[in-house]
Order: sequence, then C-alpha cells, then structure tokens
Amino acid sequence: MLKVGSFLPSPVIPVICLLAITGCASDGTDVPEIIALSPFASSGAPMSTANHIAILSEEIACVTDSYESRIHCVDRVEGDVTVFGGEGGGPGEFEGLSAIGRGSDGHVVAMDFGEGRLSFFTPDGILVSETRVPSGFQLTLLRGDYLFGFELMMPTLADLSEGFNPSYVPMEVDASSGDVLWERTDLAEVVDRECFNPAIGASMPDGGLVFQVCEYELAFFDHRDAPTTTVVASPSYVEALPNERDVAAHVNSRVRLRSLAGPVSEAEIDAIAAEFREEPKEWLLKPGAFRFDGQNRLWVSTTRDRNAFSYFDVWADTTYVGAVRVRDRLMGFDIFGSTLVTLVERAPGEDGIGEREIDWYDLSEID
Repeated sequence: MLKVGSFLPSPVIPVICLLAITGCASDGTDVPEIIALSPFASSGAPMSTANHIAILSEEIACVTDSYESRIHCVDRVEGDVTVFGGEGGGPGEFEGLSAIGRGSDGHVVAMDFGEGRLSFFTPDGILVSETRVPSGFQLTLLRGDYLFGFELMMPTLADLSEGFNPSYVPMEVDASSGDVLWERTDLAEVVDRECFNPAIGASMPDGGLVFQVCEYELAFFDHRDAPTTTVVASPSYVEALPNERDVAAHVNSRVRLRSLAGPVSEAEIDAIAAEFREEPKEWLLKPGAFRFDGQNRLWVSTTRDRNAFSYFDVWADTTYVGAVRVRDRLMGFDIFGSTLVTLVERAPGEDGIGEREIDWYDLSEID
C-alpha cells in the first residue's frame, strides 16, 4: 500500500473479480486511500497539440511544440529554456516528431516517425547522433539502450474491404544500431480477449510486459516470451461521461482533421460534441500511459476527472497499491527516480484557453 503524509478517503468501490489466465488475484475490496500530492516547483511549457514530455534529470525536463516541430527543455532551478529542432528532413530537424525520451547518458532522444529516424541531442540542443529505425516503428518507452514500441502495419487494399484496421507488432529496437532485438506477434492469442490493445504497452524493469486490455484492465506477462498472462482490473475504475474540457478537446481534434478536406459547419461540430458526450470516457490516458518509478512501480495515467485534478493508478507487479492525485488537467507525464513531472493544462482563462505548464513532484515520501 502507498503511504504518505496526505490522504483522501476513497469512495466505496464494488468488488471486482480480477481475471487471470494463470490464476485470480485478490478481489480488491480493501482499496487503498487516494494520495494527494502537491508540486514543489512549476515551469512554463509551450502551447502544443502534442503531449510529449521527458525528464532528463531532477532539474531538466523537455516537451514538444507541435506547431514549430521543436523541443523545449527547461531547467527548473536556473529557469533557462533551450529550444531546438524545427520542421524539415535535415540533421536535427523533424518531418513527424512523434515521441521524446531520456537516453541512458542523459541525452534527449527524439523519435521522428515521418523519417523513421532517432535523433540524440544534449540538453542544450546539440545534435550528437542519429539512428535509422524500422519503417513504421513508433517508440512508446525508452529503457537504457533499447527502445520499446510497436511497428504500425497498414492494411492492404484487399484488407480495406473489411474496414480500416491497422495491425500493431510490439518490438524492441537497439537504440544505437536500429536493429530489431525482439518482436512478438502472438500476444493477442495469449491474452485471448477481443479488446486486447498491442499498441498500448510497455516493457517492465524485470523483463516482463504490460498491455491494456478492455479499457480498465491490464495484461501482465512475467517475461516478454511468457506463454501465459495475468489480466487484472483497476479497482479504482468508475464509468464516467466526458466533462466539458474533454468534449472541447475532442471536438477541436476532430475539427482539425476534418478541416483538411474543407470547412466544417456548426451543425457538424454540434453533432460531434453531442455524440461524444454520450460515450463513457476511456480509462487510460493515451498514448504514454505507462511509466515506472525508482522502486519499479508501474504508474498508469487515467482519465479520471482531468479538470481540477488528475489521477494515476499505481501497481507493484500485478498488485494494485493505490491511486495518486495531482493538480490540474494531465496531458502527459514522466518519472526519473523519485521525481515525477506532469505536463498539465491549467484552468481555461477568459479566452477559453488553458496555459500549459510542467509541475514537479517529489515521490520520495511515498512508501
């Protein structure tokens, strides 16, 4: 169980059967309290439609600016901000900046999905090296000298007759050479659930794997080649409809895409909003839903509230150990040792726009 100085009483949560292919976990009737954290520092962040954030050290964190295809790194102690990158196909530029992470040597690692390229920068923006990665590979987690992610495989023309259903192959790639170290195509058969999501997963510090299953369930593999898995449900899950900020974000995203084909009418916008309001929220906050702290606990970002506060589920192996609350609307997060950084959107101002900032949290007091 998580322990810290500040607790919030948790609501009564129904008994949940934790499905396990290899067994059944505890029924979750004793749900731990919610831990409320307060940030010890905050830093500015640029406006962006992307939610990437990477913490390089206890003092430096980086985020992306989707409008300029740039990376912003901020030193919370000195207050310095370094901006680098830009749109293009040249060295240090990006055609499709799709992820950032922390390299084993403290470098900023930038994934360019459009170019199939990995770029390594010093925190002050100097390009150190570049590596080609397999076409269609998307990074979800950088661990040491290897990348965990998936290969996106688009349907063929023949497959399109059955609908647009891309496939995802989880894989590990060497960060230095770009060579594929491991891939696996039978995970869906092992989990044996129609709603298994191979695109939302991560490698665990002990060599295992974790993936999303059926909204609020997780599939844990003891090791990456394990023939069986354990599927558990989040005891903190409560079905909820989108709040107004959720609706606004969804509408903006849909309109931005639709407007590429021409103007979008007010009637279409109203229809998009009305339809979304009736759909229960997805539980995991994607795409970067999984990170690990210095004690190898799994932190899972959720969509719970995401207005004045946001929440994480925390797991130790397959055991749910508690929920953690942070302030404001969570957009992305990362962890370095006992330091948590959250990329958040503040409450909207009179213009309806919420400023983005980075909040810094100390996790050392959580047992």
